[in-house]
Amino acid sequence: MIDHIVILAAGAGSRMNSSKSKPVHDFAGKPLLRWVYDLAKSCQPRLIHIVHGPDNQTELAPLVPDAEIRWVCQSKQNGTANALMSALKEVNGGRFLVLNADMPLVDYETVMSLLVLQAPLKLLTVKKNNPTGYGRIMRHDATQAPYAIIEELDATSEQKKINEVFTGVLIGDVDDVKTWIQS
Repeated sequence: MIDHIVILAAGAGSRMNSSKSKPVHDFAGKPLLRWVYDLAKSCQPRLIHIVHGPDNQTELAPLVPDAEIRWVCQSKQNGTANALMSALKEVNGGRFLVLNADMPLVDYETVMSLLVLQAPLKLLTVKKNNPTGYGRIMRHDATQAPYAIIEELDATSEQKKINEVFTGVLIGDVDDVKTWIQS
């Protein structure tokens, strides 16, 4: 079902006013990364890729006991697309799932519900009363199919009124996403 899971764990934790990276912080008795790693393992992928920052792999590695993890350093933290391409650049074909290391409440049923959607790229979105800081989902008027995610910094004042935002969870085909991101 899912060949590769990419866990984005390069967050520095600066907004948490902490010297520890964000995925190391505890939530309900477990580090944030461990919640997401456990979800990834339950999906039974061929390989789990953890994207880390240049300074946090040694802090993250003890939290996941699996020797089969592929650690990927995102040396320049240039956003989600860059992190995803860092993880998938040496992967040929297959389906991938992206999870954020700071989202411990995403569960197996939610991930599996995305798999049944008939779309080349499946996004988990949410509607927020205050979407400030999130990437807005742009949809075609006629079909309502999403066609872009506009980050807050790039959004026009009209786009900032959109309350449907991207959660960071997506499923797609490796070869498709490589083509889309490079175009």
